[in-house]
Amino acid sequence: MRARLSRLIWVVWVVAWSTAAGATTEPRDIFVAAEKAAKAGDTVTYRSLSAQLRGYALYPYLEYADIDRQLRSVDARRVRTFLEEYADTPLAALLRRDWLDVLAGQQRWGELLGFYHPTSNTRLHCHQLNALLQLGKREQALAEVEPIWLHGESQPDACDPVFDAWRKAGRLNHTLVWQRIELAMSAGEVGLARYLERYLDPADRVWAQRWRALHDDPHRALRQADFADAHPYREHMLAHAVRRLARRDAVAALKLWQTIARRYPFDADQAYDTERQIVFRLIREPDDDVYAFVRSVAPRAEDVRLHEARLRAALYRGDWERLGEWIAQLPKDERGSDQWRYWLARSLAARGQTAQAAAVYEALAAERSFYAFLAADHIDAPYRLDHRDTPVAGYWDDLELRFPVRHADAVAAYAKRHALDPAWVFAVVRQESAFMDDARSHAGARGLMQLMPATARTVARKAYGRKPPRPWELYDAGLNISLGTAYLRMVLNQLGDHTVLATAAYNAGPRRVRSWLPEHALDADVWIELVPFSETRGYLTRVLAYQVIYENRLGRTPSRLSERLRPISSQTTRTADTRADRQNAS
Repeated sequence: MRARLSRLIWVVWVVAWSTAAGATTEPRDIFVAAEKAAKAGDTVTYRSLSAQLRGYALYPYLEYADIDRQLRSVDARRVRTFLEEYADTPLAALLRRDWLDVLAGQQRWGELLGFYHPTSNTRLHCHQLNALLQLGKREQALAEVEPIWLHGESQPDACDPVFDAWRKAGRLNHTLVWQRIELAMSAGEVGLARYLERYLDPADRVWAQRWRALHDDPHRALRQADFADAHPYREHMLAHAVRRLARRDAVAALKLWQTIARRYPFDADQAYDTERQIVFRLIREPDDDVYAFVRSVAPRAEDVRLHEARLRAALYRGDWERLGEWIAQLPKDERGSDQWRYWLARSLAARGQTAQAAAVYEALAAERSFYAFLAADHIDAPYRLDHRDTPVAGYWDDLELRFPVRHADAVAAYAKRHALDPAWVFAVVRQESAFMDDARSHAGARGLMQLMPATARTVARKAYGRKPPRPWELYDAGLNISLGTAYLRMVLNQLGDHTVLATAAYNAGPRRVRSWLPEHALDADVWIELVPFSETRGYLTRVLAYQVIYENRLGRTPSRLSERLRPISSQTTRTADTRADRQNAS
């Protein structure tokens, strides 16, 4: 907890130091002195100094840290005052969480209920329910337990006394046990499912054990003797086995499904859910029988994900006829998107309907997006890059505001050093952090170009021969850009100098991108559409469009987007691999 607080305060301190234009140094000096006094336990000095900082931007962080240091003995009134004054800040949520843990640990149940607010945090919710139980509000507490029980993962230890009281009250029944076993198995929490077996009678335990065995070896679903008898969860188990197998071998899963679907009475939802999961993993399988199965699985009207999976399967095979037919079946909002309007035009052109295709391209080219730029290329139309100052009503056409050119000197210098297009670097920065120097992702990526500390260490050593940067140093704009551009150059070298592949690798990693390379060449726009991760697909289309916009922002005539979209296959990176092998040999 101490380490977390130190990091939090450090980040806030860096941000405040770098952005407080025109501020005097005196409040900062007082802040540092007050923090030292608090850490030393000098309460008198701390209170004297902190009183001078009321209204200062960092005061809440200072007060939060001091309260947290003495949380087990702090006066509850001080905690309440902080929570009320800073209720709209993340600090209030952090303090309330830790304070409720303290109150539960000290069994101060009445105070806990007074401080509790409804939350999605299960541990805190269980603290509240336990407090209700301890204070005699049994029915109120027990009425809220079932939704907490019905979860596919183990719940926090704080829930154990609540679950015990709930079970002793006779609220746990056979159906609820099976429901949670199903949730656990779906989440891959086999250990939890094994634990839950203790609440089943002996005959049902045998079935639960069969389910776990299917999880380990889905082909056990072919053992007819094991599944000859009916059971309410038999079909659930067998469908689970097929879906699990599909994750590692979709073709084998299809064969297994086609066998057992004839043997057992799966209901419509079980069949649909299983078949759609198989389809998701068969998009890039070239076998004709596989494609016949994909065609046979009709998406429900609003199942956008399955609609799009079939469309991508058609794209992979160049089945333009079905592509156009299936686009027409999309829900209206999806059908009208830039993405599927573009592919409709491509399918029309491929089927010789050039006039209809040109009309779609022309309408789409009047917009500004990745697909609009591609449409413009097909009809040799100019890109829509006209800037308009921000009106009162919106920002969409204010390109100077939406696409700033910050840190231009650093971008220009390091782009030149690593032989990169600065417009591409700006596009990556815009997508990664929107030019926020202090940006940090949930995964721990930091700074303008969202570098993971491990990546930054490797790049610093390989590209510059310098000592590894400390994590907080990655918030320095110049250092971050120097390492981010060096990494862009590394992945570009690894992936055949193909901008599309390098952009994808910056988001998903070079190893994954290599695994997505097809044996036979695909048009780059088709390859982008077939990228398995929706996050990476979106990342690619945005960065490539932003690169066009930044060329314009830098005063250059934008190159045509289609010029960057060279065909892609497993051969694309062979030259880079050969070059690397020669370097390693020498």
